Amino acid sequence: MKALSFDDISIVPQYSNLSSRSEVNLSTNLFDYNMRLPILSSCMDTVTGIEMQKALVAAGVLGIHHRFCNTETLLEATKYGPVAVSPSIGIDIIKQTYDGRSKPPIFCLDIAHGDSRICYDYAKEISHWGHIISANICTADAAKRYLDIGVNTLRVGVGGGSVCSTRVVAGIGIPNITAIMDIRNACPEATILADGGLRSSGDILKDLAC
Repeated sequence: MKALSFDDISIVPQYSNLSSRSEVNLSTNLFDYNMRLPILSSCMDTVTGIEMQKALVAAGVLGIHHRFCNTETLLEATKYGPVAVSPSIGIDIIKQTYDGRSKPPIFCLDIAHGDSRICYDYAKEISHWGHIISANICTADAAKRYLDIGVNTLRVGVGGGSVCSTRVVAGIGIPNITAIMDIRNACPEATILADGGLRSSGDILKDLAC
């Protein structure tokens, strides 16, 4: 199959009636959170911790806290945005994060292969305690499987990160432009979080356009 990456496409300029870039509104909602810009930071332990989450919230965006931390830190992180979780964390900690709070936490599934039975089963198990973002996928079939279990916020991208070794080590993945468009066409009702492959600010605009 032929597949497209960011370097393979450009946005065609078209007529604009805007007098200033300040007139552009890119605000959006992610579950119960209002975001000034549609940007999240990665749930990697070298990228997003508590301090990064706080700074991003102050800037009007969100960060996904990594899962390689103790229970106390994970519970604190839910105050500032999504938290990454995996089946290895178990269900008890998930219940603690909910704890009757008015705004349900957001759980971002973080597992090496998002299109897997263990991931779907875990998503169904924890869906009672908060909102769910899928683990990383790159095919329309995987997207449909998540929608079938009630998860319609999808993290799309496998192996595209600038420091990700998945495509080298495991030889798997689809260039992200094709992955995004295939899933958008197959699942127009889904919310897509494009993950990985960005090398410039222009790539973010290509993501949004797709």
